[in-house]
Amino acid sequence: MRGGALTDESKDVSSAAPAASADLPAQCSRSVPLVVFAFIALAVAEVVLVLMMPGINYAGADGKAAQAEILITLEFARPFAITNLNPLQGLGSQLMPMNVWVNPAYWPFAFFDKELASEISGIVAFLCYSAACYAMARCFDLPRIPSIVAAQLSIVLFGPAVRALDFVPSFASIPGLAVVYAPHLLAFGLLAKVSPERPQVLFIAGGMLGLLFYSLYCDPLWATVSGLAWIIPFAVATFIPLRLDTILTRCAILGGLRGNTAA
Repeated sequence: MRGGALTDESKDVSSAAPAASADLPAQCSRSVPLVVFAFIALAVAEVVLVLMMPGINYAGADGKAAQAEILITLEFARPFAITNLNPLQGLGSQLMPMNVWVNPAYWPFAFFDKELASEISGIVAFLCYSAACYAMARCFDLPRIPSIVAAQLSIVLFGPAVRALDFVPSFASIPGLAVVYAPHLLAFGLLAKVSPERPQVLFIAGGMLGLLFYSLYCDPLWATVSGLAWIIPFAVATFIPLRLDTILTRCAILGGLRGNTAA
């Protein structure tokens, strides 16, 4: 009887496992439309705010300087050049090391007039940053609905919401900085997935390296500023598991990333 009961229980467990795995595609098929709808609603809300308060993006001295540099780069610089600094200019160069070619927030300036491109640039940067925020929250196993809410709340960092709330207008003055900062968000989330039990640890490390390299490739100056700001969060995510093998694995990956990015 007991052996038969054990056999029946094992059959129940083995039959429940395929049923649970069969439910995964159904859950994914239900969640994808929700996420897509959330980001469409987010984009519409940003467009409405921009139409209500135009001229917010690239405002002020910093914004106008960045806007002028983008237009100069598209007009005179070599295509896909990583930097616009000219060694003949020396310390007198007024250009920042911005890579316009790989930052999607700057691409609208190649196709539209300056005013319209400024608004589209802000929307593109906002969508990139909010998508990275959603992905980071999901990497920390936050449920889907709170992750969507967290992504939507990032709208307060962009114009015109940042002007209405009187925040520091970093992403309003130069929206392209959000694309430079977004890879650090996603790399932070991937760090939470690093564990010695995971066979994909090398792929996760490669993804983090690619994200950090992309950020540096976009804008070395502001990628460095963002990297310094993320030192404490990365340290907390490294040591918070309180497991020696996990801590050593994450430290090894971060040390390897530091060596590769510095090289």
